[in-house]
Amino acid sequence: MVKDFIVEIEKQSGYFFYFDSTHVDSLFVDMNVSSEPLLAVLDKALKPNGLSYSIDETTKKYTSPKT
Repeated sequence: MVKDFIVEIEKQSGYFFYFDSTHVDSLFVDMNVSSEPLLAVLDKALKPNGLSYSIDETTKKYTSPKT
């Protein structure tokens, strides 16, 4: 699930994500990556699920449906 993916990325990267769980509760991510840049991983996981993200200076990520 996307939520599980985001929790794992938080553990490994030190970044924090804020999202509405109702936007991701039925979406899935199934991928294995190693030594890839974080932004590339986020693009591969979120864009196919219709999600986008933005980054602010305090290392927080925000996910939302694409508009």
